[in-house]
This record gives sequence, structure tokens and C-alpha cells, in this order.
Amino acid sequence: MTNNPDTLVFSGDIGGTKIRLGLWEVKEGALNLLEDCTVVSSEVSGPVEAVRSVCKEGDLRGLVACFGVAGPVRGGRSRLTNLPWVIDSENLERELGFEKALVINDLEATAWAVGHLQPSSLRQVKAGTADPDGAVAVIAAGTGLGQAGLIRTGERLAICSGEGGHVDFAPQGSLEVELHHFLADRYGHVSWERVVSGPGLVDLANFFFMRSGHSIQEWIDFHGNPDDLAASVASAAMSGGPEACAAALDLFVTLLGAQAGNLALSFGATGGVYLAGGIPPKILPAILGGSFTERFLDKGRMRSLLEAVPVSVILDQDAPLLGAARRAIADENRSV
Repeated sequence: MTNNPDTLVFSGDIGGTKIRLGLWEVKEGALNLLEDCTVVSSEVSGPVEAVRSVCKEGDLRGLVACFGVAGPVRGGRSRLTNLPWVIDSENLERELGFEKALVINDLEATAWAVGHLQPSSLRQVKAGTADPDGAVAVIAAGTGLGQAGLIRTGERLAICSGEGGHVDFAPQGSLEVELHHFLADRYGHVSWERVVSGPGLVDLANFFFMRSGHSIQEWIDFHGNPDDLAASVASAAMSGGPEACAAALDLFVTLLGAQAGNLALSFGATGGVYLAGGIPPKILPAILGGSFTERFLDKGRMRSLLEAVPVSVILDQDAPLLGAARRAIADENRSV
């Protein structure tokens, strides 16, 4: 790899399950991905070891980098939500030789990619007419639940990310109230991330197995992949597996729609809503054929507003990687 700080940038997407790393070339106003790789998060002690496992010492010296991380960021430092890691921009610069390393929330990174994705990277799941002057919302279901908004300020969109996945889960109806009690007994505080995430899908399945008088462990012992239970539940639900799995996925899609609608109202996202993260592309048939849209719209007097809002799934799993690279370039005042 040739080190040329004037034409290369480095980006990372650090999640609770995996780490994506990419080296990009800036050429004629565009970003071209030159090299990329995936590292399993549980197999390394942190991002420094992950980068060192795939890059030779000195290869990155002098480059500008940006890392999107799954956790709140303050002052270039983040304690990840679903991993026992602290990520610090100054440490990344010191240990890896970057000229500058930015640390941003992973949903902020994804938001930086919105508007720069190819049509083939998107699948519309709810029709609508986007307001070109309206805000945009992004909600990502994966190991956790991330949320961000793009708010128009003049001719530009400013990105606002937070930890909205950890706000109180608001159950509707007796079944969801029962679910809330089930989760509160386990965790105390019940957030939206407890129901709309990979671990949340597993807990939903556990809840429905319990209601039917069975144990999810019995099913796991014979049919589930202990290394990825969420994927096992989703696969079983979409292939005629146990009713508990099917019910879990249906409620998952319903609740994803509910919180996506909440986010659209919170940001006034008349410019559209994007479903990101690892889960939505894998359960696309369930989102298209399930109760997502009806629950998205079920906001009382605001239903008519949301009827005009288009919703799309981001199929490109490298969107956070692209967004982080775009952020790195923006910080250097280089046009993309």
C-alpha cells in the first residue's frame, strides 16, 4: 500500500459484533474504496489491534482517519455500549500514526453516507414523496439500536446523532405491556434497544416461547446457532419454524415501525426515513409483508403527515464506512 496523505483517507466502522475497515482514494471529487476488510470484534482487544492485524506498521502514517463507533462520543472519546472498550482519538493518532483521527457515533457516520448511495443500495419499503427541504431520519437495528437525524440549515443538512435507542420503550396494548413486564423483570429499565436489536429479537422469541409454556433453550439446543441467535430466530421465522419465532419477528417488525415513526415525528423527517444496520436487509420480506407500515403510520392526528414520508432500507452494509470517510474529508475541507 502506497502512503499518500494527499489522496488517501482511512475509515472504520466499529460495531458490537464486527469491525469494518477501509482505505479510500480521493480522486476527481469522488471516493473510491481501494481496500477493505472485516475483523470480528470479539477476537481483538480494540480498534488499534484490529487495524494492526491488517495493516503494516507505518502504512497509515500521515493519513486522516475517521471511525464511526457504536456508542456515545464526547470530546473524541467513546465508551462503547456493547463492548468493554474505550476509544480515544488521541490514542488512535499516537498508536497508529494518523495525522488526525476522528471518532464519531456510528449513526452519524451512516448519516454522512445518506444522499451519496447508489439506487441499487436502497430498497423502498413505504412509498411517499420526499420533501427536498425536509429533515431526514436514520434508524439502525443491529447489535444495538442507533438513531440520527439530518436537519436542514440553509442549503446544507446538519447531522444530529444521539442515544435515542435508550429512551423508554412505550408499549401499546396488553401484549406489549406483558412484554414490558417480562423485560423489566430481567433488565430493570426497558429501552427501545431492548426490543429492536439483535439481542432484542432473541428476547422477543424467549418471551413467546415462555408464553407457550416452553423454553427457548430447548429450541436452541436442537435448532439454534448459539453464535448468532438473532439470525437463527429470523431464519426460523421466515422458513416455517416455531410459532414463537414467527411471532417474535412479526412483533419486531411492528416495533421497528413504531419507533421509526416516532423518530420521523421527532425530527420532522418529511425528507424520508432510512432503515440501516445489519438486520433490516436480512428481514426485508418481513418488513415488506408485515405490520411495519401500519405501525409507522399509527400516530393519531399525525397519520396524514407520515403518509407522505417515504421509507427505505439501506442495503449497502458499507454505508457507515463510506460515511466515516466522507466525514474525514469534510474535516479537511476537501470536496467529495
